Amino acid sequence: MAAPSVSDLVELVKKLRQTGPHVEAVGPVLDTTGTGGDGFKTINISTLAALVAAAAGVRVAKQNRPAISSDCGSTELLRELGVAYDLPPEAAAACLRETGICFLYAPQYHPDVVNDGSGAGRTLPDLMTPIANPAGANYYLVGVADADLAAKTAEVLRDLGTPHSLVIHGDDGMDEITCTKTTTIHEVRNGRVNTWTLDPTAYGYLRAPRHAILGGDAVENALITRVFLTGRKSLYRQYVELNSAAALYAADRVPSLDAGIALAQETIDSGAVAKKLEQVVEISQKLRQSAEARASSMRA
Repeated sequence: MAAPSVSDLVELVKKLRQTGPHVEAVGPVLDTTGTGGDGFKTINISTLAALVAAAAGVRVAKQNRPAISSDCGSTELLRELGVAYDLPPEAAAACLRETGICFLYAPQYHPDVVNDGSGAGRTLPDLMTPIANPAGANYYLVGVADADLAAKTAEVLRDLGTPHSLVIHGDDGMDEITCTKTTTIHEVRNGRVNTWTLDPTAYGYLRAPRHAILGGDAVENALITRVFLTGRKSLYRQYVELNSAAALYAADRVPSLDAGIALAQETIDSGAVAKKLEQVVEISQKLRQSAEARASSMRA
């Protein structure tokens, strides 16, 4: 079968955006998701970057899904941290309004196309759901493990009219900004795609082996997350800082990646990320209970 063209992918994403439940969101929204499946079994970098961005004042609707090639996907981590990761649309919209961030369970919002962790093979629609956000995200930091698909994804976002997005592909194969090698960045802005290379050492970061940020199961990744939230310096934090900076830059919260790094560091050190997580746990669980109570009363 021939590789899909950019126009084919644009039509596919339009269809994905039109089907399934939608989450009401007023104003600009960022998603920090990725295709997953890079096989590197790292910690949940994009989920932590979403929390940092939200704590820094960006409105975030982050799609989550069960693990594909690791022991702990974003869904498993959020569950372990106590976040209601699978809120129905009205509750998710309320969570976004009240906390500035909500988590959208991809198998619930794209039930016909998303791999739910059962082991089924990945399809092209499944791989394109990261840019079919149910809350109508305008801005994206999207990681793509496949280099060719990353380039096409940027062109799709361009044709769909994103004001600013970054499609990232670690040159070691990660679907995150990596520190083992360089990262290819496809920056989409003003109807154009500018491709450039990010070298972490140019921003004062160390070259770091991938095994230095290996994750584990949900319990282990939650423990790593809680240590990160204390502001402790580590290679884990280095990766999260860089990806958080890219999220802040993609959302136009800052004018440059350098400014994004400075804001990410300040936000983490201030304890704002830990407070944001506490808020999201409390509010999302209350909203889940209310939604379940309403559903129960309707069935009665």
